[in-house]
Amino acid sequence: MENKIAGRRPRNEETRERILSAACTRFGDVGFEATTIRSVAAEAEVDPALVMHYFKNKQGLFGAVVSSLQELPGQLEDVADLEGFIAQYLRLWEAENMGSRLKAVLRAGVGSSHAAGVLRHYMDEQFLELVSQSKLGSTVFNTPEKRQRIPYIGAMLVGVATTRNVILVPYLREKTVDELAEIYAAACEAILEARS
Repeated sequence: MENKIAGRRPRNEETRERILSAACTRFGDVGFEATTIRSVAAEAEVDPALVMHYFKNKQGLFGAVVSSLQELPGQLEDVADLEGFIAQYLRLWEAENMGSRLKAVLRAGVGSSHAAGVLRHYMDEQFLELVSQSKLGSTVFNTPEKRQRIPYIGAMLVGVATTRNVILVPYLREKTVDELAEIYAAACEAILEARS
């Protein structure tokens, strides 16, 4: 039995995290279809059988990457205004660990029907729940009509993050996160106030 040293992760958890990180790199670089268990194993410098041991197959590996996004609620739930929420959301795309996972899920979701289905389920279920149950839900999306606008705002924010961090569109990259948050908060307000 493996000894556990206080303050350190057990070795098997470190290995699992290394494989997940490698999967993010591969999914982010080449998408879902072109990623293989062997390429992830090579990136993580482990035997392919170890990847299968932890995740069973590529679908399981991708599902684990998406599940790791469950950290998002804790990093967004306490923001009570649109501008602050957008700024924090965009910063997560640029954070070392979370950014690579968001990019991997997005890139994979664009090129694969399986990955797109997993991503769609995440957007439909978790993003809506995140916003509805956050402070933003009680201060901004505080009527049934406004809650119905959450998917439109979510789609816009994914588009902003994609063009800035994946497609690398210059005019979006030249703006600071705070400048973009101000611009898109105004756009969100317009969506909220638009007639159905």
